[in-house]
Order: sequence, then C-alpha cells, then structure tokens
Amino acid sequence: MNGELSWDQARSQNGSRIMKLVSDLNSLYVESGIADLDPDPKGFEWIDFSDSAASIISFYRHTPNGSDYIAVFNLTPVPRTGYRIGVHSAGTYREVLNTDAAIYGGSNMGNFGGVTAIESPSHGKERSIVLTLPPLACVVFESRRPS
Repeated sequence: MNGELSWDQARSQNGSRIMKLVSDLNSLYVESGIADLDPDPKGFEWIDFSDSAASIISFYRHTPNGSDYIAVFNLTPVPRTGYRIGVHSAGTYREVLNTDAAIYGGSNMGNFGGVTAIESPSHGKERSIVLTLPPLACVVFESRRPS
C-alpha cells in the first residue's frame, strides 16, 4: 500500500484489523504508563540492537508504576523459535501485544500468553526468556518489578 488508508479500505476486514492494532497500540502506550517516562532517559533501555544476522531488536520501556515492558521486533519474514533475550528479573513475562495475532489478521504465532524467566545469562543479565518471534512482527511483554 502506498499512501494513507482510505475510508473504504478502513471499513474492509483488513482495514478494520489495522485500526484494531493501532487502537491497541495506543491503549498500551497510554494506559501502561509508558508515555509517562517518554522525555526521561530512565524510561528506555536497549536489550539488544546489534543482532544484524537475525534482524531482531529488543528494548525495555520502564514505567513509574512498577511495570516493565519488553518489545522485541523480528524484522524478517523468517519465524524465529528459541530466541533468547536477557532480562532483569525472575518471574513470568506476560505477552500483552503480538502484531501477528489473528485479531490483527496474522497467523497467531506466539508465546501462548507468556514466558517464564530462566537462570541462563544473556545480554549481560543473569536471567533470560526464550521466545517464539513471528515473522515481520513485534511482541511486547509485561513484567512487574520486584518491590
């Protein structure tokens, strides 16, 4: 597609799926508290921006309310299974957004709602999570920081 989404296209099934994704992205951004730390460098932390072989980038978005969000982007048409990234904390990481979900017109490849951190170092951190990354997609996980 070149250009903006016309009203007729927006009313189509694919257009409505895109609109649902944009709505969900906006809700996540505002309701999670991610937006609260936008101007503050403490709100962003790279996990890995150097995996050019797999074309995957990952980063944290920190919030003032005790939640951390991890965004992982697979920038290739190749699904990635068993992809490991380092995380700060033990516990469960809940998948809160998957752009490959069926409701957005995707194949529904993902992490069955979440993953659990394991004691295996990666990216300079003592723990990691192992992910399934759909092709040309972003997955976002939420974790609560320990009190």
